[in-house]
Amino acid sequence: MNLIRRKQATLLYLQRNLAASIRLRAGRGRTSRRDPDRTLFPLSVFRVRLDRAVAREGRVGLLAGPVFGGADAPSLFSEELFAEMEELASK
Repeated sequence: MNLIRRKQATLLYLQRNLAASIRLRAGRGRTSRRDPDRTLFPLSVFRVRLDRAVAREGRVGLLAGPVFGGADAPSLFSEELFAEMEELASK
C-alpha cells in the first residue's frame, strides 16, 4: 500500500527564461479504475510563484531536460492513467 505523507506538494515547471513554483493541495483520493493498486488524488492550486530571467541575465536554458529513470517508469506514466486523470479533471 502506498501512503501519501503530505497533503501539500510543490510542482516545479521549468521553461526557457521562466521557472514556476506551483503549490498544490491533495483532495480525497479514490481507487483508479484502470489500476486498482493506485489511488488518484485530485489536486488544487493554492499558490503560484513565477521567476523570470531579467534582461541582463541573457538567455537562460537547461542543458538537459528532466528525466525519470526509475525502474518502473513505463508503468508509472501510462497513457491510460493520463486519460483517466484527464477524465477526472473535467468533472
